[in-house]
Amino acid sequence: MYVSRKLRVTAALVVALSAGAIPAEAHPGPPSSVFDPASVAWFSVRDQSSAAFAQTFATMKADGFLVLDLEVDASPGPYQVGAVFQRNVDNRDWRSLRDLTEAQFATEKAKATADGLRPVDVEVYQIGSQRRYAAVWVQNVEKLGSSMRHDLTGAAFGAWHDEQKAAGRLPLDVEQYRTPAGMRYAAVWVDNKEKLAWQLHRDLTSAQYGTIFTQNQGAFRMTALDSATTPAGQRYAGVWVANPGKREWRERRDMTAAAWNNWWSRYSDEGFRLISYERYQTSAGVRYAGIWRQNNERPTWSLRSTIDARIQKHLTDEKVPGVSVAIVQKGQYRYVRGFGQADVANDVWLDSKHVLGLASVSKAVTGALTLKLADQKVIKPGDKTAKYLPAIPKQHTHTLKQLADNTGCVQHYDEGTGFGGNTPYATSLASAQVFWKDPLVCTVGSYHYSTHGYTILCAALEQATGQNTADLIRTRLTTPYGLGTLRAKRLSDTGVRRSPIYDADNKKIPFEDESAKTCGGGMESTPADVAWFGHRLAKGEILSAPSMTAMWGASGYSYGWSVYTESGHKVAAKDGANTGARSYLQVYPDDDIVVAVMSNRRGHDTTKLGQEIGTMVLNG
Repeated sequence: MYVSRKLRVTAALVVALSAGAIPAEAHPGPPSSVFDPASVAWFSVRDQSSAAFAQTFATMKADGFLVLDLEVDASPGPYQVGAVFQRNVDNRDWRSLRDLTEAQFATEKAKATADGLRPVDVEVYQIGSQRRYAAVWVQNVEKLGSSMRHDLTGAAFGAWHDEQKAAGRLPLDVEQYRTPAGMRYAAVWVDNKEKLAWQLHRDLTSAQYGTIFTQNQGAFRMTALDSATTPAGQRYAGVWVANPGKREWRERRDMTAAAWNNWWSRYSDEGFRLISYERYQTSAGVRYAGIWRQNNERPTWSLRSTIDARIQKHLTDEKVPGVSVAIVQKGQYRYVRGFGQADVANDVWLDSKHVLGLASVSKAVTGALTLKLADQKVIKPGDKTAKYLPAIPKQHTHTLKQLADNTGCVQHYDEGTGFGGNTPYATSLASAQVFWKDPLVCTVGSYHYSTHGYTILCAALEQATGQNTADLIRTRLTTPYGLGTLRAKRLSDTGVRRSPIYDADNKKIPFEDESAKTCGGGMESTPADVAWFGHRLAKGEILSAPSMTAMWGASGYSYGWSVYTESGHKVAAKDGANTGARSYLQVYPDDDIVVAVMSNRRGHDTTKLGQEIGTMVLNG
């Protein structure tokens, strides 16, 4: 997920879609500036084994996160544990313990109080026939009064509720669960120093819950929810708290695991963070519910609904499986969103974290890579290609710059020997040697679009650096500039979350090995990382000023980019089409606006779509 650029420095840890997102019913409450900031890094996992979660827990704590909520479920099925983590913004002490017996729980509760911590979450669950407890405490920096109780009957809970309300406290967590003796309840309360209006409701039918939800939609937001199966049917509980800042929030319930994953990703794309999660049994099986909180300015961006509608129209009119779009403006992600489906057969929605093919947008990346190596004094673009490839046949009198400008007169597809099909190549040199004996197709210096020319270009870059193409992209661009998923497409890399790809009839097709043409059409990325690449170029963070002038200083085709003006604004852009891919990248360098559009099928006009979106942002 892309929360804000300043949070993306820990891209793998800020948000991870493990098996989905995770159980969370509690929230630490006041002070809002600490536990409900406008923007904060977060992370979630669910349904991990005890051992796997122990590793996650240790990693997140070491990286400066605390647990907002802990969930353990061992009935029915195997032991499963998950948590929502949030950046520990003021570095306060905290602890989270699980699998405690009643006696251990009482001891740890007293110890936490003695150590100056207050409770924020309590969990009650069964491991076989044994009752177990878990809880989360945070350092009570503000010296707030609090209370945590469990195993209360309905009547006892009602009386306690009234006592806590009279004492001026706010509910943080509510749980309802079945026991052999009947329904029981647990909750955590804290002093309501911010004097927020609140409501706690329990034992609600689905219809009753829906009614209260609708009634509270305007002035309140939800901070906790729970659901349990009872002899009378499914029942729900929730906490609603006043939302004076009017920041947006979302809630969904009764979702299957597949629906949960889709909505988790959608809300993450739209700029929300998970604050509350519940996994519960129903007569139809396991279901999920969650609450999300606005985590940046994307949900309220003035152009969001207009751009949503334009992309949806494209998806519907062109009947493509999926389209993903990212927009960066003034150093911020204004928009990140997937539309349609990544996996049509399994109803997996396309989201911003799916990796897609760049196709010929790879040429623009290669152009920047070439100039980066020039800045690093590894190559000179004006040098003859033969200087770096002494074995290349004599007809190749072009320079590196001419190859990057498509004026090297190297053949394109279907004009000569070709690439050798789906054959994997370890290097660009190995691929270039397949066809470089073929004659050139025009007089060097004349424009002739050529993916093959970029293969020869990268063969020369390999020889100049001693690195293969995949390593060059990774070490000279991706890693130093935080571009995450931007890489040479290698099918052996199965850890990549690639979207499936489709043919013109929207039938799923196998991936093709594109290692033969990495630099001209064989890279992959998410649109968000491609857009950030464009932003960092525009801000002069990747290339020197002379190199930027060489690349974008004049109109025409230069180093993989088409450079022109729109209403007096400079534009640098590149489009691409390949099997199972259609892509477009547009940069307004002087305005710091970047639009990236990518799809999992070719045969539709992402260029027009990207240009129209760019104009909307430019004039917005």
